[in-house]
Amino acid sequence: MRHLLFVASLSAFACFAAAPSALAQQPTPAVSKEARSAADAAWKKQDYEAAATNYRKVVDADPKDGEAWHRLGFSLHSLGKLDEALLAHERAATFPRFAGHGCYNAACVYALKGDKEKAIAWLDKAADAGLNLYDHIQTDTDMDAIRDDPRFAKILAKIEKNASGAAQPLQVYVQTTARVRNRAAWFGKNGSPGQITIEHAALPWKDEYEARVGSEQLMGKKWRLGSDYWTSLDSSLPMKLAGVEVPAGYYFLTLEQRDAKTFILALHDAAAVKKLKMDAYVADRLKGGIEVPLTHSTHDDVVVETLSIQLRIKPADQDHGTFDIEFGTHLLTAEATVALPK
Repeated sequence: MRHLLFVASLSAFACFAAAPSALAQQPTPAVSKEARSAADAAWKKQDYEAAATNYRKVVDADPKDGEAWHRLGFSLHSLGKLDEALLAHERAATFPRFAGHGCYNAACVYALKGDKEKAIAWLDKAADAGLNLYDHIQTDTDMDAIRDDPRFAKILAKIEKNASGAAQPLQVYVQTTARVRNRAAWFGKNGSPGQITIEHAALPWKDEYEARVGSEQLMGKKWRLGSDYWTSLDSSLPMKLAGVEVPAGYYFLTLEQRDAKTFILALHDAAAVKKLKMDAYVADRLKGGIEVPLTHSTHDDVVVETLSIQLRIKPADQDHGTFDIEFGTHLLTAEATVALPK
């Protein structure tokens, strides 16, 4: 499954998880408020076991809730329960607002199950329903089983046309997601000379991500280092990372694996990225940036369950420490030196 993270995007999803909270349908009185509340809370935490359990209760009580069918299908898909997910995907596809995504997710299941004919058929239905996820499909590993089929290219051309067509209406996606902030600040008698803050998504580790490290599909592409919004570094102090000068500024971060041993952190000027009107889900389109080589190592005795990106500086050291990215059994690190005023 292509999940937009430390090994992805090390983040993106194999089946596309639309998150249109603004399009959410109101549950009928028959739907337990507790079940809907529990389902939505689990969805935000990416706890797909609990989400599936509770969205099942929602659709049992209100079969006309298209968003619940969509999220039920995605949750089951994420858990590897493909047969159950397929039923929910196909049901979600009957609702106009979720038709494109429902058909696409059904195509993903059929492709994973090796049924190429049905995968192609459902992907074509997704294109006809207005699916416009052209960039997403390019790197979605769920599609690998049918990627070489001549019909795939023809359908992809239709989806590309959907993506570029002026007739596609804008949709708002309202999200409330957990973020992690790591901050180093210096204080003295005359106040604070500056601070450095790193912020990223609280992305949970899954064993399936291990296979993504070093995969041909992700090698040589920039990852957004998390999910939802950009991972960012906001610094009012210049510093060096692995000997590379990083001026004070506000940056969006990406990570790239160039070969088996080479990992490159890139810091992109946030203002320049915003001018390009690029959302984090297309981080692989970014070029350049301040490039910092990271040292990669693994540890078998510890599994970091939630993505951690930190600037670690001990009080006794004051101006030097390490910049560390930890996820699962992997550690990426660089020496960090902050230029404090004298």
